[in-house]
Amino acid sequence: MLRLSRTARRPSPRSEGGFTLVELLVVIIAGLVVVIALFALVDVTLRQTTRTFSAVDATQHARTALEEIENEAHSACLLDYPSPIQPGSTDTSLRFVSQYGSTATAATAANPYPVLHTIAFDPVAKTLTDTTSPFGGGVGTIQTTTLLTNVGAQGSAPVFQYFAYAEPTDSSGAPYTDGAGNPYEMLIDGINAVPGTAIIPSAQPLAVPLSIDDAGQAAEVLIKLQVGASGGTNENTNLTSGVNDSVTDQVVLRLTPPVNHAGSGTSFEPCQ
Repeated sequence: MLRLSRTARRPSPRSEGGFTLVELLVVIIAGLVVVIALFALVDVTLRQTTRTFSAVDATQHARTALEEIENEAHSACLLDYPSPIQPGSTDTSLRFVSQYGSTATAATAANPYPVLHTIAFDPVAKTLTDTTSPFGGGVGTIQTTTLLTNVGAQGSAPVFQYFAYAEPTDSSGAPYTDGAGNPYEMLIDGINAVPGTAIIPSAQPLAVPLSIDDAGQAAEVLIKLQVGASGGTNENTNLTSGVNDSVTDQVVLRLTPPVNHAGSGTSFEPCQ
């Protein structure tokens, strides 16, 4: 009987199946490029997320603090104290009197008591605080509230500047006038334009600390701050990182806006 034997065929030592060294290197390099691109995408996403969270947090805190200052300052025109801004106010300390009612008793609700506010900027602690104390015979205790943390000045700009109504003049020193020849009166804060023109005169702030006379004429407070994030999750608290919020706020202490020109019976003092 004839038997057939089968012998396994050995692979040829010259087979060209698989990857060459060059092909393997190409695959490795391509994989590295993909991985690097993914890491770069994740890094950019995290940076943008941090920037967004930081900017939103800074803006939110700045808006809340300035709104509180505005509300207090808008209650600063009192019948018995016609000058809301107090002497001694500086470029880092704003002192003004405001008046609120109290719900403690019916008497205090009907007769609000005056309060002295001292809004102070501390460049070392990077804080903005509001210290309240009794004023003019009022009753109460001294309290300090932190309005902002991680806050700084806008470069070399003062945090607080004070302005009174004055006549803007041109380069020759002549006052700007209306059609009838009346000189204009305005708050020369470097933001407002001369009425009827696009000309913005250079700011003319009052000298600090405010004297008694200047405090009695101060009708606007200009606030400039650089507010950073408060330090929550995924936030950059570096004030110089470009993710902070530069805020500028004008608080005009007037009950009604005055006319543009100086005329008979026109008053340009605060709380008019």
